[in-house]
Amino acid sequence: MDALTNLATSTVATAPSPATSGTSLVVAAGTGVRYPAVPFDVTLCAPGTKPDPTNAEIARCTAVSTDTLTLTRAQYGTTAQSVSVGWYVDNDVTANLLSQLVPLSTVTTAGDLIVGTGAGTVGRLGIGANGDVLTVSAGALGYAAPATGVDLLQFFQSTLPSSQTWQSVTYGNGAFVAVAYGSTAAAYSTNGGVTWTAATLPSSAYWASVAYGNGAFVAVAGGSSTIAAYSTNGGVTWTASTLPSSQTWQSVTYGNGAFVAVAAGPSTAAAYSTNGGVTWTAATLPSSQTWRSVAYGNGAFVAVAAGPSTAAAYSTNGGVTWTASTLPSSQSWQSVTYGNGAFVAVGFGSTAAAYSTNGGVTWTAATLPSSFYWFSVAYGNGAFVAVAWSSTAAAYTQVVALASANTATVSSPSVTSGTAFTPSTASNATVYFQINAASAGSYTLTMGPTTGAENTIGSAVAMVAGSDAIVTLVVPRSWLVVLTLTSVALGSTTVVAM
Repeated sequence: MDALTNLATSTVATAPSPATSGTSLVVAAGTGVRYPAVPFDVTLCAPGTKPDPTNAEIARCTAVSTDTLTLTRAQYGTTAQSVSVGWYVDNDVTANLLSQLVPLSTVTTAGDLIVGTGAGTVGRLGIGANGDVLTVSAGALGYAAPATGVDLLQFFQSTLPSSQTWQSVTYGNGAFVAVAYGSTAAAYSTNGGVTWTAATLPSSAYWASVAYGNGAFVAVAGGSSTIAAYSTNGGVTWTASTLPSSQTWQSVTYGNGAFVAVAAGPSTAAAYSTNGGVTWTAATLPSSQTWRSVAYGNGAFVAVAAGPSTAAAYSTNGGVTWTASTLPSSQSWQSVTYGNGAFVAVGFGSTAAAYSTNGGVTWTAATLPSSFYWFSVAYGNGAFVAVAWSSTAAAYTQVVALASANTATVSSPSVTSGTAFTPSTASNATVYFQINAASAGSYTLTMGPTTGAENTIGSAVAMVAGSDAIVTLVVPRSWLVVLTLTSVALGSTTVVAM
């Protein structure tokens, strides 16, 4: 939403020309710094008057250069005024600014959350288009900063610079870098995956994976080759290197001082480099799989396999030994990455995704918004970014619902619609309800200190057919909660008691 600055006001030193349609004006010397980052709204009003529809105009400021403001005139149904020297130029709250907030009465999608601040003061948490979070407490509207951890993701589509078989993307040192299969094509983005710039790899190869660590981007190629490459300038230029054996190398990652690569085949082949991808040493995976991707985070390497398959593996000793684990569904799992406390994996030719918050030991299903041949996912600067095979499709995420269980007691109680239950008698607790709507329906939440004293938290929340919701409720110690479902189903309930 638009930025605001307290007391951002000045007067016109040089009037727009013509006065009723000119698109720039100069404010009093040295006062341009008072205004917030563009874009923002300003109210233009003659001195000595109170703004009203007959004597004031709202304009949209799109650029500020020292004391010169560039404007789009007569916005939001207001009438262009004959602006002259001495007129006020105020950065006021406008209806447009307020409309950028998510109306609480219309927050009925899968991003709808229920929150509380203790003592029964609760409200609905609205999710804005840019991940802005709104709260209501005792009727007052405000903002809530995200915490750490991952429970729910939203993906948005962006466009790569050319149509290629994009295979892999990673993040490092302020940039996302992607590589393509069967070409020299690469791309990098320095604004969170929103826009991309083309780059060139040292040779045309079946580039399968790219990773970042210790100042270098490193890429490996499949197609029964020993081809690899590294970049030390943000993916802008690349240098060739050689892997220890000819394999269908599928994935490379960095962690704990080493780059680690895995191969498909099926195969047990792996390799590591401790000098930024310049030279490589052979290693071995625990079992023969079509290993597609490996990632590192929080002391663990995690690999996933295609097939379709549920095969995954994790290592807590730098990739020396590995333990098998199981993904939530049989998919052609193509990529896994780590960020914000979670490993996240995506599947090929479906909407399947999965995440793990315990180092790849166990996994939970998640859903992408549309079915593409998703081939790679990476995390950086607050976003997960995914790219798709043989298309210009990309996606990025924002963290919507968050929870940390570092010092928590986690349970999964059996909950019946319309029946009260107590999440925790020992401490305050956060309850996560996963609600599935095969057909259109609604849910209602109530809570209170005793049976019969529960208060309804907002009106019934409608859900459209085919949607899912993660509903989060903060519950005081020993309080009762009632979840009432109408034509929708409860998928799971998780209680995190701190």
